[in-house]
Amino acid sequence: RCLSSRDFREVHLVEDSQGAWRIFKISRQRDADSLVRFQQVRETLKGIASETGLIPVLDYGLEPVHGLGWEELPLADSVDSGSVDFAHYTPVTPVVGRDITSSGSVKIALSVLQALEFLHRQGWVHGDVKPANLLQLQGRWLLGDYDTVGVVGAEGVVTASTEGYCPPGGGNTPERDLFALGKLIYELWS
Repeated sequence: RCLSSRDFREVHLVEDSQGAWRIFKISRQRDADSLVRFQQVRETLKGIASETGLIPVLDYGLEPVHGLGWEELPLADSVDSGSVDFAHYTPVTPVVGRDITSSGSVKIALSVLQALEFLHRQGWVHGDVKPANLLQLQGRWLLGDYDTVGVVGAEGVVTASTEGYCPPGGGNTPERDLFALGKLIYELWS
């Protein structure tokens, strides 16, 4: 089942050969450099522990001739607790404006900060920190969606960013992510 589709990517809910549900994401890369970046990011995140604050990449692959990259991700917690309903699956994300407690907001913020610390130590900027890219996996908030991850200080524009979460002037710097984290915290506590 296709969960979302945009110009450059599709996200599908699939069942693997052992009967476990997974997320399968296919991304069209703009050029050879983007395909290399896709591979570098996924290789680092393949099999990482959720203690990093990031959704782990279970597997990934490339189809260079067509400029495609794919990744397999674990299924995030569903808004409907219990077994996954293929037809109605929706992942848990923080809903801004809902009753999120102060302690819940702190847990989310600390998890995102941990994820950003990991990425920044690798020399990367996430580039799109926002509520929709935060998912619960086994009750823990994790940052996902690596399509906008870029090299710190690299020339050019991050491939995408959500309006309002990008600082004036943008740029591929850790400050970009910290600005977005500040906006996220503000929205969660407002």
